[in-house]
Amino acid sequence: MNKKAFLIAVITALAGIATAHFYLTRLEHEATGGARIPVLIAARDLKPGTVLKDALLGVRPVPQAYVGERNIYARDSKKVMGIRVSTLIKANEPILWSDLAMIAQPGRDLSGAVQDGKRAVSLPAQSSTFEGLLRPGDRVDILFTPSTGEETSILLQNILVLAVGGQLSEDTEEAPSSFSGRTVTLSVSIEESQLLTQAEHQGLLKLVLRNPEDIELLEGVPKTLRADLVQQAAAAQRRAATANPQPRAIDHVR
Repeated sequence: MNKKAFLIAVITALAGIATAHFYLTRLEHEATGGARIPVLIAARDLKPGTVLKDALLGVRPVPQAYVGERNIYARDSKKVMGIRVSTLIKANEPILWSDLAMIAQPGRDLSGAVQDGKRAVSLPAQSSTFEGLLRPGDRVDILFTPSTGEETSILLQNILVLAVGGQLSEDTEEAPSSFSGRTVTLSVSIEESQLLTQAEHQGLLKLVLRNPEDIELLEGVPKTLRADLVQQAAAAQRRAATANPQPRAIDHVR
């Protein structure tokens, strides 16, 4: 009888230990955010325009409670290879779908490519004369010349190209002509979209392509006036005349 009571006590104690362990494990998971999910992070600082490669990616286990829809799972690393990032990402920071300069997730449309806090605005393709070589993910500056033609100034700098014509991807296997469309779609703030709309009605807009590694915003760039063009043309003529002087006539002594 004592043995039976002892056995019941042992079983009860073991059941209590198991229950306590389960409870403590559950509390630990809740306190720490749950199971760890491997997500992609930047192995080093990534400038806007940087093309993602294996060497630039790292993996960090993050508690499930802190993993959002914009996080990129480590298992999806192959989907982002060759894609440019559109924002500055510091080393060890997570890389998000919204950080990418093009639509990488299957089934996404143009609205899904618009960054948080930004808007998509389209400009006529005649603003760009790159013969179909402009790609989604490129960055441009925008020049403005009023209808009077008296001056040209920098309106906006380092603007992301979301789409060219109907192309949303940066597929380099596409023929250049397939990127020739009637519009170029840009990612801008709401204030910048108002500025572009007003400028489009007031004069001529021109896109200037940037190197993807060049993210510097220039300050204090003076406007170019019509008079400057005349002066430059006159100076060019003077330089040409100096470099190629006219042969002098030789006076013959009689």
